[in-house]
Amino acid sequence: MEFARHRMEVEQWAANRVQSTVIGALEAQSMHVFVQMDDKWANGFRAAEETVARLSTNELLDQPRGSVQSKGQVLRSMVRGARERSAIVEKRPG
Repeated sequence: MEFARHRMEVEQWAANRVQSTVIGALEAQSMHVFVQMDDKWANGFRAAEETVARLSTNELLDQPRGSVQSKGQVLRSMVRGARERSAIVEKRPG
């Protein structure tokens, strides 16, 4: 149970970071562009920003809803990923 709770906390932290970074980038860009655009464009930009702000953790991290994996499933996935990365590194021309 501890592992699952920790994983959920890390996922929430990561989603918050992604969301904050995206909204920050949108706000920074808007400072330069809003003065050059019309109201229709500005309304669309604000709507896009609001959409990003409403995205859930699962949507931000591209995870299916309710996909809770066991510790074994997570570890096997990590091992598969490491093997795949290792195979790619070995195939690179030297």
